[in-house]
Amino acid sequence: MGLIIAAGLTSLMALVVLGKLISLLSTPSDRRVLLLALAVALPLQPLAFYLVRLPLLHTLLPDVSAGWLRPAFLLALAPLTEEPAKWLVLLDRKSVV
Repeated sequence: MGLIIAAGLTSLMALVVLGKLISLLSTPSDRRVLLLALAVALPLQPLAFYLVRLPLLHTLLPDVSAGWLRPAFLLALAPLTEEPAKWLVLLDRKSVV
């Protein structure tokens, strides 16, 4: 239970710091876009993990049983499934506003 509380407090502190940085370092016209990008980006990596990576692990991992291929597959799977989720917030600003 202590780990969940620590993770929650750390996440809350990170959100406060990010919100403060956005408010200090941006113009009022850009704040809406930056806050929207932050709100969109937050759930993308967990969603990519649960909706893409875990099904791939359950589907493909039993077939990958060779000695060196299994660790290579596991190491390559995280960047290939979670990094594209970060790219979604790089959509053209004109399409967001």
